[in-house]
Amino acid sequence: MALSSSKRVLPGFGLSLGSSLFYTCLILLLPLTALVMQLAQMSLAQYWEVISNPQVVAAYKVTLLAAGVASLF
Repeated sequence: MALSSSKRVLPGFGLSLGSSLFYTCLILLLPLTALVMQLAQMSLAQYWEVISNPQVVAAYKVTLLAAGVASLF
């Protein structure tokens, strides 16, 4: 009877995937948590004032334009 040994194509895949997911979540979740905490302290009028600021609207436009160009090419 032959012993069934599972050879993985990518050794160490579980560890590298786990560490990659950990740092990705850390990089994404920390700023998002800070943003939500900051927004929780604002009223709706203050929030609207922030997102309708001309500099913020210009940043939205640049971001959407860059995303559109990146998706086309």
